[in-house]
Amino acid sequence: MAEKYVFDSNVFIGLQQRQPRDIYPSVWNKIDELIDNGTIISSREVYDELSVGDDALAEWAKEKKDSFWPSEVSIQQRVRIILTEHRGLVEGGKKKNNADPFVIALAQENKCAVVTEEARTNNPLSPKIPDVCEKYGVKYMNFIGFVRELKLVF
Repeated sequence: MAEKYVFDSNVFIGLQQRQPRDIYPSVWNKIDELIDNGTIISSREVYDELSVGDDALAEWAKEKKDSFWPSEVSIQQRVRIILTEHRGLVEGGKKKNNADPFVIALAQENKCAVVTEEARTNNPLSPKIPDVCEKYGVKYMNFIGFVRELKLVF
């Protein structure tokens, strides 16, 4: 079991869509607790993706802004390597997945597991987070895998 888990944007987005905070407060209270105690971490680039807009998730992200880790020089260096070796990770510079290399680099730097809802493509021209994690030996799982690993019950 990893001590820390780096969450991808799509985990937070999926939770908001399937378990909105106003209907599933126990899920979100546990997420908040795990963020506050440092078990769940994420990058400032994930914050940038979540805080756009005027919805409950953006509001929540803004309240948690200080919990999203800035990209130190060592993270930026790892991102450069990731993007050099996996250009297709950021689809033509589209903003929707610009956080992906930062999520992976943060996990590498802190020896964490990545939590993402992406699946492997096995396509080197358009890899997803799990493809790149596998290349670098970074553990990854989806949200249900995370819940099971921590033996969480809501």
